[in-house]
Amino acid sequence: MLRGERIAMTQVVFWGFLLAALPAWAASPDSTAMTTPVEVGPTARQSIEIGDERMKQGNYLGAAFQYQRAVETDPSNIDAYLKLGSAYTQMGQSYQVYFSKAESTYARVASMKGRNDTGYRKGIADLALAQWNVDNAVAIYQKLTVDFPESCSYMVMLANSQRMKGLQVQETEGRDAAMAELDEAEKSARKAMALCPDSIEPVEMLAAVMDTRKSYGEVVALYESMLKKSPGRVEFLRGYAIATFNARDWEKAGQALGELLQKDPRFEERMTYIAVLKKLNRLEEAEAQKRIALKEQPLLQGPVQLTQEDILKEKIGLQKDIEQGVKLIEDKKCDDAVTLWKGTRTRIEAYLQDPEFKDAASDLLVWLDSRILYAQGACK
Repeated sequence: MLRGERIAMTQVVFWGFLLAALPAWAASPDSTAMTTPVEVGPTARQSIEIGDERMKQGNYLGAAFQYQRAVETDPSNIDAYLKLGSAYTQMGQSYQVYFSKAESTYARVASMKGRNDTGYRKGIADLALAQWNVDNAVAIYQKLTVDFPESCSYMVMLANSQRMKGLQVQETEGRDAAMAELDEAEKSARKAMALCPDSIEPVEMLAAVMDTRKSYGEVVALYESMLKKSPGRVEFLRGYAIATFNARDWEKAGQALGELLQKDPRFEERMTYIAVLKKLNRLEEAEAQKRIALKEQPLLQGPVQLTQEDILKEKIGLQKDIEQGVKLIEDKKCDDAVTLWKGTRTRIEAYLQDPEFKDAASDLLVWLDSRILYAQGACK
């Protein structure tokens, strides 16, 4: 094999290893995976827009990555910091280590805008609620509704925090004690409905409060009234279908789900429809729906599930180190790349004693060692 061919083959193998080790979101077109060299990266606004899409998909890790890029591109971008804090808050509900990252991100906002900044206050309230510091969340949301009495969204947030306060009280003091808190939540939800009568969020919140009370009949009546005002509206029809299912009214649930699937077919609701058809002993229809579901299922893509390896990569900044090392190799500075990646290795080694991350750390060390070996011979 000629020397040029050997170098080209080595590069192909290296890039294959690199891409195989990165998480799926990092290899997507909007990531910084170096599939092709670029001179100018995305703007902060572009990164934020991509992050917003990731948030809608439930890919909070991917969203955080994009928002982090945005603040690195524009360190004064408050919106990017707030969205980064929100992504960390969502991730913290699965992995509590991210709550501290959310706190530090919001602290950065406070240092730039002050603790009276509206975005900061909302972010801290969201974080408190996610951590079940419900009293703190209720207090902050209440103050926001006073400061912004025409805000439908803040009133919905207050209702939700009051509903969660009811759940908290129910766990410690019983259902009867929780009713007062749930009554307050209902009042807030109804105020929100008055502020924005055409919005679905206050209706869903009121339904959630009623559902927490296990007042399933009231939820059904609520969505029936909304459908009379807006016949065929998908959001209300979906709520009605869920409400009738929870109320065990199989006839109404079957009719609502059948209509809903014609308007906006979703796999989860088709599976619910199959269960209802079986309850109604409409077995042939259930089998027909099952065949449709089997065709739909492979097309579905749910939210990205974080692994411990994904989390560790983010914690140690592996993505950035790998990209910087690749650039050094391309510039014929292989010794510098080796030094960089050995430093990365040291940071990974620190997690070998952590029961939560030791397996992920071990796997990453094996992968990184092969990269170091490659860098040691790449410039020779």
